[in-house]
Amino acid sequence: MKFRDLKIGQKIITGFAIVSGVALIVGIIGLVSLRNVGNSFHEVADERMPAVVSLQEVDNSIESLMVSMRTMLNPSLTVEQRNEQMRNVQAARQRYATAIERFESLPMEDDVLLVWEQLRIAILDWRQINEQFEADLDRLNRLDIHYPMEFLKDLEMFEKDHYALQVRVANAIQTMRPFDGGDDHTACNLGVWIPNLTTSNSVITSGITAMNEHHNRFHRSVAEIMNHIRAGSQSSAQNVYMQQMMPAADEIFRYFSILNDQALIAVELFANMDRIQMEDGARYLEIVNGLIEQMVQMNIRNSEIAVSNGDRIIRASNLLMIFTLLAGLGVAFFLGFMITRLITGGINKGVNLATEVANGNLTIDVDEEMLDQKDEIGQLARSLQQMIEQLRDIIGDILGGADNIASASQEMSSTSQQMSQGASEQASSAEEVSSSMEEMAANIQQNTDNAMETEKIATMAVNGIRKGAESTSIAVMSMKDIAKKVSIIGDIAYQTNMLALNAAVEAARAGEHGKGFAVVAEEVRKLAERSQIAAEEIDELSENGVRISDEASRQLADIVPEIEKTAKLVQEIAAASMEQNTGADQVNNAIQQLNQVIQQNAAASEEMASSSEELSGQAEQMKEVVSFFVLESNDRRKQVKKSSKKKSNGFSNVKSGQKLNQEQLKEIKGVDLKMSSSEVTDDDFQRF
Repeated sequence: MKFRDLKIGQKIITGFAIVSGVALIVGIIGLVSLRNVGNSFHEVADERMPAVVSLQEVDNSIESLMVSMRTMLNPSLTVEQRNEQMRNVQAARQRYATAIERFESLPMEDDVLLVWEQLRIAILDWRQINEQFEADLDRLNRLDIHYPMEFLKDLEMFEKDHYALQVRVANAIQTMRPFDGGDDHTACNLGVWIPNLTTSNSVITSGITAMNEHHNRFHRSVAEIMNHIRAGSQSSAQNVYMQQMMPAADEIFRYFSILNDQALIAVELFANMDRIQMEDGARYLEIVNGLIEQMVQMNIRNSEIAVSNGDRIIRASNLLMIFTLLAGLGVAFFLGFMITRLITGGINKGVNLATEVANGNLTIDVDEEMLDQKDEIGQLARSLQQMIEQLRDIIGDILGGADNIASASQEMSSTSQQMSQGASEQASSAEEVSSSMEEMAANIQQNTDNAMETEKIATMAVNGIRKGAESTSIAVMSMKDIAKKVSIIGDIAYQTNMLALNAAVEAARAGEHGKGFAVVAEEVRKLAERSQIAAEEIDELSENGVRISDEASRQLADIVPEIEKTAKLVQEIAAASMEQNTGADQVNNAIQQLNQVIQQNAAASEEMASSSEELSGQAEQMKEVVSFFVLESNDRRKQVKKSSKKKSNGFSNVKSGQKLNQEQLKEIKGVDLKMSSSEVTDDDFQRF
């Protein structure tokens, strides 16, 4: 079957199917492109960026760990402070261990995996160095010597003090000149230092406990020697010096040596820890940081490659989609042109044929090519050909009855004259009806205008009330929100002041290292003051809320006069309705006059009835077509026109005075103004 023989619907469906196929191809290309682009950006969002974030988390955790370890190198820290830093170290290790697990769960290229293995080895080596540091730190904590260097200085001072006292006593024995002081073991620097010493080191505590007895004996011997010198017994003083003071001094110095050894061990541990962190640890840390930075750059480079691939896919997809769209548009335009040409060509021929028939040319025939088509155009052509043939037969029949219609129309003329007189009287009555109706129309218009004005005022009143309600609601909500905000800001200001105070205290404890933190604490305190100012501004918002509520009240008060005005307009509408009633009475009077004229017209119409029955069958066949149709020759067409131009003067079979029945009266065309019908009540109208 040829394409031209397809039904019009099938042609259109075929065209749309081809266009839809092109659209489907474009859609598939778009979906595939979007999937490829999505894969590229999925690689960036779900693999590359999380890898970079994990590596940065590892780097930040390592940095935090190093800060805590180097902080523990401060000899002034107590054991508890060093333990606090050690807890920070453990937390940092947990963080970078979690980040490492997260990173290892992501897919990695071979080059990234190679660097990652190097990084893991470097982290393990660095961890071993840190474990050496932690071992020394554990030993240092067990020694429990606060500030070992200061501890050594104190021991050196105590040793010098007792040497000096021992020399002074020996000189006093030689010169037999006594001196005051040196006899109170709690008054010397060592005696003052011992009660303030706090440590869990058993060597130090046991040594000091044992040294206290010798220290007391040392100072008591000074008192005895001074007493013997004052008594003038140099030999007794010499004996006490040799037998009590010297042995006590030796014991004291021996315990000084024990304490000094403990402090030297702590100093050596600090030196070893410092070497581990600043030399070995720093070297491995540099390697770790370098590998982390290398991996970050590799992931960033891979992300850029993925993004570039996505952009390339987008550009290629755009070009392919543009090409496909252009091809689809070409196919669509071609199909549209062809289908339109096939459809409109036949339709135009049919329209031209129908135009010729409308102009009265019945000699024309449809082309054989159109009659052979199997689609709707062929059906239309065959129907037109059949119509032309039937019209030819019908016009031939109408021409036979044209003469009879002409004679009957003459008889109708006399009766039409009688109806003309009645029509004049009807026109006079109609004028009166028209005048009354105009007056009623004016009143109705006035009622309509008043109703519209009433509607506008009512609308304004409703809007004003709504606006007042909304303003009141806004004011209430604003005051509630302000109350909440003031409470929150007050709490924030209080807590901020407390935090600033605590921060200042901690900064003071930290000494030189806490100066920067003290500045931050001061800034936080200033922020708290600004929060207080913000609270005052919020109070102003509360006042604004009250003013809004007052404004709403005034707006509601302004609506009352508008409502009163609406009531007055309603009264005017009622008055206009009364005037309408008066107009209705006048219309009724005019209707009575019209009724008389209608009776006269009815009598004349009865005379026309018989002739109308005779003409009715033939008039339906004649209409207006017989005057210009061309059948076989121009002479025949002229004959048809001549016959149609004859005018009638009367009816042949109408009896004068015969009354029309009710059914015949209904056929009389005019305006029925019966307003007294029982079917119409006041309930059918709207009351204003």
